[in-house]
Amino acid sequence: MGQYSKALSFYEKTLEIQQNTFPSNHPELATTYNNIGLVYDHMGDYSKALACYEKTTEIRQKTLPSNHPNLASSYNNIGSVYQTMGAYPKALSYLEKTLEIQQKTLPPNHPDLATTFNNIGWVCHSMGEYSKALVYLDKSLQIRQASLPSYHPHLANTYNTIGLVYNSIGDYSKALSYYEKTLDIFQKTLPIDHPSHAETYNNIGSVYQTMGDYSKALSYYEKTLGIREKILPSNHPSHAETYNNIGSVYQDMGDYSKALSFYEKTLEIREKTLPPNHPDIAITYNNIGLIYNSMGEYSKALSYYEKTLQIQQKSLPSIHPALADTYNNIGRVHSSMNDYLNTISYYKKALQIQQVVLPFNHPSLATTYNNIGRTHAAREHYAFALQYYQNALKIQENVLPSNHPSLAETYNNVGEMYRLTGDCLTAQQYYDKTLKIQEEVLPPNHPSLATTYSNIGQVYYAMKKYERALSYLEKTLKIQSISFPSNHPSLARSYYNMATILKGLHRYEDAVAHISQAVNIISNSIEPNYSQVEKYQEYLSELSAISSGEKVHKKTISEQWTYPVLFVLSSLEESQDEEQLAVQWILDMASNCRISGNQYIEAGDKDTACEHFQREFFDFMATPNTRVLTLLDPDNKHDWCDTQFNNKIFIRFIDSHLCHNHICTYIINQEMDGHFFFPDTQLELIMHWPPEHSDTRKYIYCRDQTSIKSIRETYGRCIAHKIFPADDLAFEIGHVQVALLRLLAKQAPEESPQRDEIASKAIEELECLSHMLKQMMTDQISEQPVEHN
Repeated sequence: MGQYSKALSFYEKTLEIQQNTFPSNHPELATTYNNIGLVYDHMGDYSKALACYEKTTEIRQKTLPSNHPNLASSYNNIGSVYQTMGAYPKALSYLEKTLEIQQKTLPPNHPDLATTFNNIGWVCHSMGEYSKALVYLDKSLQIRQASLPSYHPHLANTYNTIGLVYNSIGDYSKALSYYEKTLDIFQKTLPIDHPSHAETYNNIGSVYQTMGDYSKALSYYEKTLGIREKILPSNHPSHAETYNNIGSVYQDMGDYSKALSFYEKTLEIREKTLPPNHPDIAITYNNIGLIYNSMGEYSKALSYYEKTLQIQQKSLPSIHPALADTYNNIGRVHSSMNDYLNTISYYKKALQIQQVVLPFNHPSLATTYNNIGRTHAAREHYAFALQYYQNALKIQENVLPSNHPSLAETYNNVGEMYRLTGDCLTAQQYYDKTLKIQEEVLPPNHPSLATTYSNIGQVYYAMKKYERALSYLEKTLKIQSISFPSNHPSLARSYYNMATILKGLHRYEDAVAHISQAVNIISNSIEPNYSQVEKYQEYLSELSAISSGEKVHKKTISEQWTYPVLFVLSSLEESQDEEQLAVQWILDMASNCRISGNQYIEAGDKDTACEHFQREFFDFMATPNTRVLTLLDPDNKHDWCDTQFNNKIFIRFIDSHLCHNHICTYIINQEMDGHFFFPDTQLELIMHWPPEHSDTRKYIYCRDQTSIKSIRETYGRCIAHKIFPADDLAFEIGHVQVALLRLLAKQAPEESPQRDEIASKAIEELECLSHMLKQMMTDQISEQPVEHN
C-alpha cells in the first residue's frame, strides 16, 4: 500500500507540472493519466482508475488517428477495469474495439493480438460462455505458438488461462494438463522461487480442492506459500491470497476453526495493505461470514456479510455479479435460521442482478435457481422447488458438459423432490444420473460421492429395502472416514442414518453402536450443533431401550420357566411354531411396557412417566389382538386353568424361587377365567411359604374376592403394592391382558349380546390396574434419592 501511495504522489507531481506546461490535450498528459489510472487499478479504486483511463482515451481520440495502437491500448485498459467491476458487456465492447484496431494495423501473428484474444477469452469465461472463451484462447495460443519460442512465458500464460476455463467447466483432467504445461515452461525458464511458479502451484491446488483431494490441494498451496515467503515481505497481498486458499480447504474439510484462523490472517494483511473499500477485503469478510454460517453463528455471519455488502455497494456498480453473490450468501444465512421470507427476498435480489448483467444461460443463474428451489423445499413447497430446480437444470444442460459436477448437484436436488413426494423410483433415476457423473469426473473418495450414496441409501430405506440401503450407507461412511476429520458433522449424520437402517433390520445392538458414534462425533465436533446433539441423544435413548427389551426377550425365551404364562403354554398341545409365536407376542408386549415406563422413571420425569405409560397401555388395550387367542388355543380345547397345570409344575414355581407377585398374577388369571381351583397339596405348599408371602396367602384364601380392585378394597393399597411391586407390575400387564382377551373370546363371541357387558368388566379391571400402577410409579418416584452437587 505504501509503494502505491508513493507512486501516486510522484505521478500527481508530474501531472501538475505537465498541466502548467502543456496544452490540455497533449499526448504526455495522456500518458501520465494512464499511469495514474494503473496505480488506482492496482489499489482497487476502480472508479478513479476508470476516470483516468477515460481522460487518456479522450486526449488520444483527439490527437491520434482512429486506428492508432495507443488508442487500442487505452480501450484495452478500460475494458480490463470494466471486467474487474463485473460489467462484462462493457468490457467486451472495449476489448472488441481494441481487437478491431489491432487486426487493421498489426500482422495476424502479432503478440499483441494474442494478448487481446486472451483478454476476450477471460471476459467470456467470466460471463459463463465457456465455448466462446476457448475459441478466443485457442486463437491466442495459435499466435503465440507460431510467433514465440516453445518455452516462452507468454505461452505459459495462455496455457494457464485455458486451464482456468477447463476447471470452471468441470473437466479437471484437462485443467491439470494445461496447468502442468504451464509449470513445465516456468520450471525450464524461470528460477525455482519465481512468483509465476507460486501462481501455477496455486492453480493446481485449486483443481485438487475442487476434486475433493484436500491433502494434495494443501500440498500445492503450501508450495505456493513457501515460495512467496522467500521472496515477498510478510504483509504482501499475495500471502493473503495463499492464506485465503488454505483456509478454504480447511473449510471444505469441516475444520472451521483452522479455516477461520487462516481467513483472519488474510484479513490482517489486506487491512494493512489495501484501502478500506478494496474488493479483496470484501471477499475476505465474505469468507469469514461463510465460516460463521457453517458454525451456526448466524448473527456473526450476517455481520460479516453486511461488511462485505457495504464495501461492494461503495466500490462496485449496483448490478455487479459480486453483489449478487453476497445477496445469495445472506439468503443462505436466513435460510439456516428458518427465516424463509427474508431468504427468498435476498435470493430474488441476486436473481434480479444476474438477469441484467449475465446472459440468460449463465451458470450463476442456475446456482440462484437452485438456492430458491432449496428454500421452497424447506417450506415443503415441493412443486415450486421442483420448478426452480428444473430451471437450473435447463441452463446447465445447455451450457455445461454432460458430466459437469454442477449438473450432478441439480440432478440430486430434483431426485430429492421426488423422494420427498414419495416417488422413489423417479428419485432413484435422478440419483443414478448424479452418481454416473460423479463416478466419471470425481476421485473415488470425493465427499460429493458420499452424499449421493447416502441419498440412494435413503431411497432404498424408504422402499424398506434395508439391506441395499445399508450397503450404500457403508460406502458413504467409507469415503467420509477417508476424506473428513474424525469429528466432522457429516460423519455423525451418516452414523445416524446407519442406525435408522439397522433398526429397520432389527439389529438393535448394532444400531445403538452407530447412534452412539453419532452422539460422540457431534458432541466432540469443532463447533457442536446442540440441537443435533439433543436429537441424536434422544434417538440413542430410544434405541437403547429397544435393544434392552430385545435382550430381555431373548433371555426369557431361553428360560421359559420364568413366567407363569409360559407354563400354561407349555401344557398346550398346539404345534411348537404356534406356541413360539404366542410366547414372542406376550414377551414383546410385556418388555415394551416395562421399558417405556422405566425410561421415564429413571429420568425422574414423574408426570411424563405416568402419562406415557397410561397412553401406551390404553392404546394397546383398545385394540385387542384376537390373533393371539387363536395362537393360544385355536380349537378351544383347554381351559385357562386346566388341571394339566399340576402339582409338579406348581412345585417348580417355588423351586425356581419365583417371586410372589408372579404367582399372584397367575392366580388372577385363573380368577378372571372363572376358576379358582387348587389341589390340597398345593394349598399345603402355600401354607408353608415364607413370611414375606403372607399377603399373598391372604389373597388366595379370600376366594370371594375376584379382582385386583377387590384386593385394594379388602386389604388396602399397601398390601396390593406388596403383591404387585411397581418394577414387576408393568411386566405382568401382558399376562393379565391375555387372560382378559381369553375370557372375552370364550364367553362372548362377536355375535353374543353379552359381549359389551363382559368387555366393560374387562376394561374396568384394566383401568384399575393402570390406575394402581400410576399410583405406585408416583410413590416410587417420590422415594428416589436426590443428587446434590
